Amino acid sequence: MKSLFIAQTPLQLLNCIEASKKNNQKGYFVLFYDCDENHKRMMALVEIFNVDNVQYYSLNSIFRFIFPIVLFSKFKKLKRKNEINKVYFGTYASWASFLINYLSVENTVLVDDGSKTIVIMNNPKRMGLYKKKWFKCLRKDYVQSSTFFTIYFELAQKKGLPFEKNNLSHVTTYINNQTVHNLFKTDLNLGEKQLFIGSFISDKCEKFEEHIGILANKARCDGKELYYIMHRYDDESKISELADSFNFQCVKYDFPLELVFSTIWNGQDEVWSQGSTAVDTLQLIYQGLNVRIFKMPLESINSVFQRENFSKLYDYYSEKECVILDDTLL
Repeated sequence: MKSLFIAQTPLQLLNCIEASKKNNQKGYFVLFYDCDENHKRMMALVEIFNVDNVQYYSLNSIFRFIFPIVLFSKFKKLKRKNEINKVYFGTYASWASFLINYLSVENTVLVDDGSKTIVIMNNPKRMGLYKKKWFKCLRKDYVQSSTFFTIYFELAQKKGLPFEKNNLSHVTTYINNQTVHNLFKTDLNLGEKQLFIGSFISDKCEKFEEHIGILANKARCDGKELYYIMHRYDDESKISELADSFNFQCVKYDFPLELVFSTIWNGQDEVWSQGSTAVDTLQLIYQGLNVRIFKMPLESINSVFQRENFSKLYDYYSEKECVILDDTLL
């Protein structure tokens, strides 16, 4: 028997890979992507970790309309053979739900997807998991009965949820391999840069530009230049304009941050962010990493969904070691 791994973001894929390595699960990887950035990052992970049996599906307008036909034709042999006995999934979008329901697999495991996982653990109704679908094959009932494969195991335990601990140990072993490290070498002068992990919040926070200006100036006062690592969905032109205005450096990597981080972090200095769950995976992989989170005024976030997300995120970080919550922006 084999497992099926379903992911739609690089982070979901990273956690699926960890699950496959940890449990020595052989099977099939089904990867959906909605932009070239996600496609590139997932292909990089597949290559680095030598993942086999991979199928990619672009979430273009045509696929979103005919995905039942496409997935039915691709997986009917697997269903007939009854070969899949376990599904690890990071997304429960319609295409993933269709596939899981079609294969009728009862043993399902939800892998982490950053702040969404924290929200699901705290309030699954908010994520629409209890909404009934007219078509049975699109229902998401399986999510509620799934086990969590999670780095947020303490929160899962507190909420009384079934979980399997994910400490990214196998991924860490691969990333610390010198061969992998050499792939991402850089000439960056680490001592002169203040690393900042961006969040996809630039168009959702009314004071974003003001905040970045304050942080760029704070870095200069510390004798460093802000080094803004863009989120994969960030508008490069917008962040670049801000970088020119406030005299800092910005970059968007073609690879997941977890892979390149060892080449840009000097192993000592704290890293800044306004709130990113990349912090959680990085702290598992890179021991001794301290992070300073600059809290945004929640009222400045114009999306109710994101406002609640960051509220839960800040609550989570308030109980976490090696994270400093900073009120500079409040």
